[in-house]
Amino acid sequence: MPPLTSLLIAATLAAAPKTAYQAVFMRAAPGHLLRLIDAVKARMPVFEAAGEPRPVLMRHAQGDQWDILLLVPIGGVAELLGAERAMENDFLRRIGRAGNFVSTKITGAAWDSFTIGFYRDPQHYAAPSKVSAEEEDRAARAAGFDSRNHIGPYLRQFLNGHHDTVGSVVR
Repeated sequence: MPPLTSLLIAATLAAAPKTAYQAVFMRAAPGHLLRLIDAVKARMPVFEAAGEPRPVLMRHAQGDQWDILLLVPIGGVAELLGAERAMENDFLRRIGRAGNFVSTKITGAAWDSFTIGFYRDPQHYAAPSKVSAEEEDRAARAAGFDSRNHIGPYLRQFLNGHHDTVGSVVR
């Protein structure tokens, strides 16, 4: 995303930091950019009539393969993701594992949050749980999940994408 776009998005988000936004990138057919812009602008009153905040419409200047961006306030999805990560840390502590470090982006990179889990080595990461499946289910329910098998799917409902990476500390 070009730096100017990042700055504009950051300024918009700073106005309402607890709000999550849906970013809709659109590309016009060759020769139809102004028609696409007019069509999107014509839909703006629909949001206002529904009592919703007016989306931000941005025109692409250079770089990536999109022509316009519609930034639509969609409510507290980011808060729900944060709540899920807190539930997951609660579950981990209940089964005797260290909680994860969770960061939420204010501005900058293309991602909106990241989580770091800490392990001594690859064997520690891959080690089976020291508690039974029944204990894990109880811990998951106490943390707010339906069961231990629902932790991953619950998280994924808040994600548009994710990238898992393994790294090590540089000393």
